Amino acid sequence: MSRTMINGKFFEFDWLSDPENSSAQKLLRIHHQSTVRPTCCCLSDSRNRELVIRKRYSFFLAKLPGTGKNHAEWCELYSANETSSTANGGSTPAIIDQGDTLNINIKSYLDVAVNLRKFPDGGNSTQGCSRSAITLLGLLNVSLQKARINFWSPKRQFERTFNTVHKNVTAIAENIVIGKRRFSDMLMMPRWERDKVNSLQQNRQVLFKKTSKSGKAAIVIGIVNRWVKSKKENGGVGVGLDLLDNLLWMSPEAAVATEQSFSQLISEVKKTDRYILAICTVFRSGECLTIGDIGLMRVNKQFIPVDSSYELQIADKLIAEQRAFRKPLRLERDDYLPDFVLLDCETDWAMEIFGIINDQEYLARKEQKLAYYREHHISCWQWSPGDDENIPPFPSLKQSDI
Repeated sequence: MSRTMINGKFFEFDWLSDPENSSAQKLLRIHHQSTVRPTCCCLSDSRNRELVIRKRYSFFLAKLPGTGKNHAEWCELYSANETSSTANGGSTPAIIDQGDTLNINIKSYLDVAVNLRKFPDGGNSTQGCSRSAITLLGLLNVSLQKARINFWSPKRQFERTFNTVHKNVTAIAENIVIGKRRFSDMLMMPRWERDKVNSLQQNRQVLFKKTSKSGKAAIVIGIVNRWVKSKKENGGVGVGLDLLDNLLWMSPEAAVATEQSFSQLISEVKKTDRYILAICTVFRSGECLTIGDIGLMRVNKQFIPVDSSYELQIADKLIAEQRAFRKPLRLERDDYLPDFVLLDCETDWAMEIFGIINDQEYLARKEQKLAYYREHHISCWQWSPGDDENIPPFPSLKQSDI
């Protein structure tokens, strides 16, 4: 399902894409200057799916310009809108791969602390109509995918901590440009530094430094631990993040819009079997830290993103059974992304959790997805909790892994 052919031999795309895999890095280095290009074998038709081997902080595979639509929609190299306009009206994609860097256009204001009474959606901007834009949540999806946080391998020696996420995301942020600024210059993620007192002090200093320029936002990513309503009449909401002693404050209008969009996730902040991640733009005036825009994401305790409590069960069970998998993340417009992809079978399996039973539009969409898998000969494991609360057995491991 995600095989790559290099010089007549087949390799797992996910194996090749691991920057810490010394064997894969050696193979890509050997073929870096070769005139014979690698080929993605996600589908079997004759469309061009040739790849190039590029070097950033490590060797990696990239698609040729304009070929994103030729890949299967579950393939990591698929791109729906390389040449077409999007729902935002723009003719240029929000995410542009420039080889050494990703250039990303986001909807949120980054350069001025806007009056949120004029922008009740929380500081969003359409950024004109010449280019499409993604939300902050889309930016978080891009970051986690590029940092490979959405992958899980049973060969990991240690459980993930937020410091692991911090390390991997800050590494890839060096190669992302948002507007005219490098993502790494504005990114702040609270992290553990020796002990709690030192951690709080260090994180406060970093955040204040990142927001030191008047009218310039930092982009903060962290684990939500508090959602505090102001005691003042018509007051806003303070958002607390792990290892950050300053509350980040939203205006009443922004708070209302956020609670309408993310009410379920806000109610899960205190649950012990998951984390709620926040990504937000933060402006500072003196000691006051103000959120311009915010997005929330549910992840399990190993920081695998999940879209529902059912997906949380599956992610946890896959990890408990020592399976290798990835969670496809929606970057722009993808119609047939599976919920998970199982990577350790003879062929990769799409995994689908169909959690809704009384919605005709949802059920029609389910049949379209299953028909797509059949048409493209994609093996699919599925679970419908409304029909049977027992999780079906997962597909068998390939023989070499038993």
